[in-house]
Order: sequence, then C-alpha cells, then structure tokens
Amino acid sequence: MAEPWGGDLPAPEWVYFADMNAPRALFLANHQDDAIEDQFWQLTSDMTVWGFGRKYRGGPVRYLTAAPAYFSAGLLETRDYAEASETIAAVMAAPKVVVGALEFADQK
Repeated sequence: MAEPWGGDLPAPEWVYFADMNAPRALFLANHQDDAIEDQFWQLTSDMTVWGFGRKYRGGPVRYLTAAPAYFSAGLLETRDYAEASETIAAVMAAPKVVVGALEFADQK
C-alpha cells in the first residue's frame, strides 16, 4: 500500500502489514471500537507508519484520551487474510477464566 490513508476503522479495529518477500506479518489491534480517526502513511520507502487515534498531516494530533485502553501487537506466521483474521480475533477476544480446585505442583 503506497497511498496514505486516514479514517475510522470499523469494528473490530485491527490492521496487519506484510512484506511479500517474507512469510510473516505484523498486526496491530485496538480492543476498543471508537469513532476516532486512524491513519497510515509510508515514511520514505523504508517504514510503514500506522496510528490508532492519531493524525499526522497538518501537525501531530492525538485523539485517544480514554483510559484504560487496550492494544495488542504481534507477529503472525502467515500473510493469508483468513488465517490472520482468525488469529487476531482470538487475541482480541476476552480471556476465558476457569475457576477450579486448588492444585499444587510437585516439589521435587
């Protein structure tokens, strides 16, 4: 993607970036849905810039003001959209908590 982009990502708010010469991708996820502008641009040809709730053009403006806010970033072992979206959805899902009996590890 070479053209700058700005706007509000629809829920779920996540993106991933991949180099076609590498088997992996980088993903970024905003766990909160918002109506705040997000933005992408290339900084020279060496760096991809992404900002949730950030607008660079016309001077840096930061729109994220709520706390706490939750974000995830990670590496995917795929560039495939279907596989990536499944993994990112699992990362963004609320953790499952299981309450059970107290267990002890062997003390050898």
